[in-house]
Amino acid sequence: MHMTASPEDEEIDRALRVIVLAGFISMYSMRFCDAMLPEFSQIFHLTTGQAAQALSWYAMGYGLMQLVSGGLAERLGKVATVRWCLLGCAVGALICGFAYRFEMLLFGRFLTGFSSGGIIPMIIAWLGDNVPTHQRQARLATLMSATVMGTMTGQWSGGLIVAWVGWHNAFYILSFLFLLIAWRLQKIPTAEKINAEATDTFWTLSLAHVHRVRFLLRDARARWVLMLGLVEGLLTYSTIAFLPTHLHLSIGLSVAVAGGVLAFYSVGGFLYARNARRLLALFEPQQLIWIGTALQIVGFMGIAFSSLWQLDILLCLLTGFGLLTVHNAIQLQATEISTQRGIGVSMFVLMIFLGQTLNAWLGGQIIDYVSSQWVFCIAAVGSVLVSWMLLTHLKKDVVTNP
Repeated sequence: MHMTASPEDEEIDRALRVIVLAGFISMYSMRFCDAMLPEFSQIFHLTTGQAAQALSWYAMGYGLMQLVSGGLAERLGKVATVRWCLLGCAVGALICGFAYRFEMLLFGRFLTGFSSGGIIPMIIAWLGDNVPTHQRQARLATLMSATVMGTMTGQWSGGLIVAWVGWHNAFYILSFLFLLIAWRLQKIPTAEKINAEATDTFWTLSLAHVHRVRFLLRDARARWVLMLGLVEGLLTYSTIAFLPTHLHLSIGLSVAVAGGVLAFYSVGGFLYARNARRLLALFEPQQLIWIGTALQIVGFMGIAFSSLWQLDILLCLLTGFGLLTVHNAIQLQATEISTQRGIGVSMFVLMIFLGQTLNAWLGGQIIDYVSSQWVFCIAAVGSVLVSWMLLTHLKKDVVTNP
């Protein structure tokens, strides 16, 4: 029998089709600089570890936003918070475009990361508020499709646009895209309940936010999920950002071609997102997690020792598919660690990006002083640790399949 969608479901779907554009541009911006690291090294006369600060400062800003984004959402509403964050990203990208010193570029990336940090977590929290648990993972997969496409496009076009119009113009284009989507998002009608009273002061809101975070941290299961986010961010989630540098150093591949190879990592993630519903119906959650782990091991280890960029395309596909398989399961748990999802999700993302900040710094140091191969070998081992932590959490009778 054909089931017709309710008016409420249709309204959510219409809003989701617009709001995922914000998720797309957020991830596009995050991965925009991955293929530019060799360019930054040459222009500003930096080592790989120093150029990688463009990644770590973005991740640092993204993580710090999680300390305030939940409180802002309670005050302004989740969709309004996303709109303001898009405008902040536009300013940050514009500063990067005007940068004539590396320090100015780092400040622009920090501001862009800080502002971007309020976008995807608030979209996830908005979904948690408006979509029943049994439908949520499918809707999260829709969001994931958009974010993966943003990642893929950013990784591919970052190096390509630099080759065509230069890196300054690349950031001007990025700023315009942020403004365009912020304008489009303004047309979404929302009826969110704002929890904070109009008379609440900044300090009152800040203290209330700190109290909510302290309450969240009293829950042992929540602490485990937050630690899981930190470990994933440190060991696996952003390691692939070093692929263009690895290909450039190991086989002399150009920035544009290396960025194109990197994009296939996101293609793998996109393939998972598009087939998530079928996979969830065919396999148990634990089985999918181990499948994703095996694909990451093969992919990361293969990238470390491959000498053919054509083979790296396949390895990136496997790695992206495997990592998104595991990450989607982790992300689902993050939506359930607090009844106030804006706080729970934002703290989870804070830990993810704290891990990514450390990953960018440590990865750069490993490449400078040891070898880029070691970065990917560590990620392969790390994928096993991440999955073990997730499976340990699932055994404690939490959400496993919505």
